[in-house]
Amino acid sequence: YHYRSKLPETYHAEAVVKIGKKVRLMSSVSNSTDIGGLFEYIESPELLEQTISLTFDDKVKESLGYHLSVTRVGTLGMIRLKLKGPDKGVERVLIGLVDILIDEHRKKANDSVVAYKNCMKVLDADAKMIQKAIARTEASIKEMKRKEGEYLVNIESSRKEILVERNGGDR
Repeated sequence: YHYRSKLPETYHAEAVVKIGKKVRLMSSVSNSTDIGGLFEYIESPELLEQTISLTFDDKVKESLGYHLSVTRVGTLGMIRLKLKGPDKGVERVLIGLVDILIDEHRKKANDSVVAYKNCMKVLDADAKMIQKAIARTEASIKEMKRKEGEYLVNIESSRKEILVERNGGDR
């Protein structure tokens, strides 16, 4: 009698996740016309690769006997998640992991929008204050020019009076 042992089956699930971008808040205004420079990844691909491995690999390994590998896809803002394990649950677990990532990034994107809107409110208030200061300066300049005109008229009138007096008045 010949006994054949069956090798354990290994199930695989794989997903590629694109990392979203958010508007970068800059401390100074740039004259650059590079629109691409206005955005940054919600989370750096390199950091995300390390974070996912550290956060989830031990959890899925200890509780389910799965192995998670996380790699960056070239220089793109994408990461590849591969989950291997002894049962078909790898797909369900990987979908759950991707959902967690999407949810975390959605929260970060929403926080970014709130920060952006607050920044825009501050910049708008600053712009209105500057516009008021410009209007006051323009009004002040107008008033100075008006007074200068009056002064020049007075000087001219005084000069004519002096000339009339020198010439002996009306003859």
